[in-house]
Amino acid sequence: MKNIIILGAGVIGVTSAYFLRKRGFSVTVIDKDVKAGQGTSYGNGAQLSYSKTFPFSNPSTMRKLPQYLFGANSPVHFYPVYDMAFFRWAAEFVGQSTTKKSVANNEKVVKLALQSREALREVLSETSFNFDLQQNGKLYTYSSKEEYEKAKAFIAAQNDYGFNWQQLTVDEAIAKEPALSARRDELVGVSYCPIDESGDCEKFTRELASVCEAEGVKFLYNTTVDDFVVQNGRITAVVAGAQRYEADEFVIAAGIGSAALAKKLGDYLPVYPMKGYSITAPIKDNAPKISITDEARRIVYSTIGDRLRVAGIAEFSGFNYDIRRPIMIKLIDDASSSMPDSADWTQVEEWTGLRPMTPSTVPIIGRSKRVGNLSYNVGQGMLGWTLACGSAKRLAQAL
Repeated sequence: MKNIIILGAGVIGVTSAYFLRKRGFSVTVIDKDVKAGQGTSYGNGAQLSYSKTFPFSNPSTMRKLPQYLFGANSPVHFYPVYDMAFFRWAAEFVGQSTTKKSVANNEKVVKLALQSREALREVLSETSFNFDLQQNGKLYTYSSKEEYEKAKAFIAAQNDYGFNWQQLTVDEAIAKEPALSARRDELVGVSYCPIDESGDCEKFTRELASVCEAEGVKFLYNTTVDDFVVQNGRITAVVAGAQRYEADEFVIAAGIGSAALAKKLGDYLPVYPMKGYSITAPIKDNAPKISITDEARRIVYSTIGDRLRVAGIAEFSGFNYDIRRPIMIKLIDDASSSMPDSADWTQVEEWTGLRPMTPSTVPIIGRSKRVGNLSYNVGQGMLGWTLACGSAKRLAQAL
């Protein structure tokens, strides 16, 4: 039986462990945190957005760049980062933002998203644990006629993949989801995709890690990888503290920490942090039963158990987890004014996380070109929860 070490116990690393164990590997997972799912998996938007995969690098983003840079209510924030890695990433981002490349990248991610949906079904058929899965579809709301008209064209194109996305009037949407009633006068249209889902990513990751442990997967927590031992173009061991951990194969699935690990091995990973913000509050009676994306504000709402998760924002400010008060206050204000009766907005848990973004939005899955027994599963960005199971299965099949 081949031994494999996975670096990272977020949702990408743990799903990788699950599918690799199924294929007969002896698996060890190493992570710097105290338990699984404590990084970006912890407080994400909770949505499984199979239908909304269009890359952030696209012509529309480039046209809106001045608005994003200088708009008072912009959902995208840039702060000075004197970092050559950022400038290199940004140049690649611009190169991926043509119509031709963004359409091709969308097709790649759509196919992975649909594979991920099926792979999650596989996990559900083989395990039994609760992670507040909701399979009620998702509503997308529009406050601008221009954006709604653009959305219609996007929906038509996405429906070629079999999503069965539907357009609803505002009244139809409120009848379907009463939590939208406070926004009746603001909305010009709503779309609905029945196959989208939501669930608690952190809870899923922890519970699946327990399943993996029961199947013989070893987890080493509170363990920071310091270096690698490389001989003849292959890794023989990772070094963490005073310990050497040997294996036949190695996988880097450490989210935003993956680029630094790859650099130790002479590999370049085009992955850079895009900070996201989220808040979580206890639900009230009018909490949404259907996951919602507010396209005007670029924020999402998902009820997970007895809590409402609200998430959004794209901030480029390097490798830091600082909560910028104006951004967080606006997120709370937007949520509480849009859905005043959906949650107790006086009891809000605040969070930020760093999404590992590639310039193309397409994740990096597969073998290193420089190191013979090294593979990557990284770069899922804002779609990490959505793409996790499909990415892990694809990696396991490749190995």
